[in-house]
Amino acid sequence: MTHLQNSPNYLSAEQALNPNNRRRRAFVESETDIPFWKHIFEQNQVKIKVKAGNSSESTKRGKLAVLEEEESENLWLCVDSDRDYWVQDATETSKRINEIPYIFQTYVYAVENYQCYAPSLSQVLLEAVLVDKLNFDFEEFLEEFSEIVAPLWLYLLWMKVQGRTGEYSVTKFKAVFTDLKLEKEGNKIDLSDVSQRIKAEKVKYPDFFEIKIDEFKESLEILGWNSKEAYLHIYGHFLFDNIVFPLLNEEYSTIRHEYKEGFLDKKVVGNYGKEVSSDGKYKISHILKSHKGYMSSKWMDKIHTDIQKAIESL
Repeated sequence: MTHLQNSPNYLSAEQALNPNNRRRRAFVESETDIPFWKHIFEQNQVKIKVKAGNSSESTKRGKLAVLEEEESENLWLCVDSDRDYWVQDATETSKRINEIPYIFQTYVYAVENYQCYAPSLSQVLLEAVLVDKLNFDFEEFLEEFSEIVAPLWLYLLWMKVQGRTGEYSVTKFKAVFTDLKLEKEGNKIDLSDVSQRIKAEKVKYPDFFEIKIDEFKESLEILGWNSKEAYLHIYGHFLFDNIVFPLLNEEYSTIRHEYKEGFLDKKVVGNYGKEVSSDGKYKISHILKSHKGYMSSKWMDKIHTDIQKAIESL
């Protein structure tokens, strides 16, 4: 039977009857992206071999290496959206990503943004150390942070649409947050420093006040833009390394301190006391990179829809 299954005629017949079971491949940007895309394809019952698209024959890496390949029914390309979804057909690359059915994108900036999905962060911390409730509201914090940075990020998007990335780039945007330290007051994060930095950055670019940001934002809202979710669309590695991971680690340390000092009821913590009293950095980092809480995001729904459309077109 094995010999028959490996014959070209058998494979052609099987694929004709079950197009969803074709032996196809998917190229992703890096090894670390494989679990993310593999899980999504499994959710859609797509049998596919997922591998990093970095060819040893190419000097290009990541997204550029993946997009160097020619997509087809049996070769699917999976990339981070970066800003390509929002700028639509402003560049040849973004037009290709947004229009071709066998290229799949994250819709949020990158896979790392999904790892920072606000509604799932409380659960991430609870998995690291079990308590009955958390005093800090991650969703409220990231919404407030997003609304502060959204106008500057929209300016960055607008500059890309206009083909003026040389005047304002992601690098300049990230530089605004150099040496940023978020100060906690009670159960809130003081974001006044972030606000001041954004205001100062706007002043450096007079045309920021000349363009009609609100009108531009309205055009993006048709695509699903929500300023309260801006954190999902800014540079993912920056968000993970400089905002979310340090914040989770600080909350973990606070819980550990409260347990050691006896402020937490040991009956509440129970058998997890040993976890509270240990270093949580590795634990939190591991859970952040492996949790699936982002599956409820509206952007995941779009990915699932794209995959189903690709399957139907076979």
